[in-house]
Amino acid sequence: MRMKYGWRRVRFGALVLGTAMHAFAAGAPAQTLPDRGPGEIKRCQRITQPGSYKLVNNLKAAGDCLVIAIEGVAIDLAGFTVTGDGTGTAIRAPRAPEGTIPAIRTVVRNGDISKFARAIDLSGTVERVAGLRARAI
Repeated sequence: MRMKYGWRRVRFGALVLGTAMHAFAAGAPAQTLPDRGPGEIKRCQRITQPGSYKLVNNLKAAGDCLVIAIEGVAIDLAGFTVTGDGTGTAIRAPRAPEGTIPAIRTVVRNGDISKFARAIDLSGTVERVAGLRARAI
């Protein structure tokens, strides 16, 4: 007897739970992931996550400014200027080990770089540079 009523309770409970979940889901707004645009760069920094980045202001550096430590990075200077103190590198990516094929993909575009010992050091990477103007002083 207990088994007979137990099964009915389980079926009835599942029906009530399923109906409640359907009603809750129907009334809830659809959940969407936010559209994540490029990450903002506001200061000199080390970039450790792949993705697109965009400067939101001019940057000043003593030594290296943007150090890329991961593959799959695109940096849009967005018309801003990265200015150094005569030392370091404005944008630098790690070197590939000797005798290996570079795997790091880097894109840098649209801005000015001035007063660095080296404007860009992407040697050891597979890169694309476009729309940059570099000045020694």
